[in-house]
Amino acid sequence: LIRLTAELELAEAYVYLLVMRFGENLRVKFQTEGAEQFMVPPMCLQLLLENAFKHNVISKEAPLHISVILDKEQPSVTVRNNRQLKTGTQGTGIGLQNLNERILLLTGKEIKIIENNEIFEVTVQLLHEWEQPAL
Repeated sequence: LIRLTAELELAEAYVYLLVMRFGENLRVKFQTEGAEQFMVPPMCLQLLLENAFKHNVISKEAPLHISVILDKEQPSVTVRNNRQLKTGTQGTGIGLQNLNERILLLTGKEIKIIENNEIFEVTVQLLHEWEQPAL
């Protein structure tokens, strides 16, 4: 596990590179105040961000909007994007399945996926820095 703040720094650096590539066509908002007290498996946010980039159209006519939202009460972090699927890109689901297995082992709870015609959203349970993994 690593601190959520470190994971967010990595995610923000990754997003910065993608914004350089896509410009105004990619809009990412981080709502993550209070992240210092939480722990998360490494690279989980990057996996969720990559899924959004890989599976959705990103263009001037259809900008991709992504939100990364911390819920301190649950505790969890959610990555949500507007859904505008690329044609011909069918994912295997292995990335989300692996993430789910890691989170389940650590927290005893599965990731939560909400998917409809407008949004795709994945919520990952977090551990407080003082909690022991469920392993």
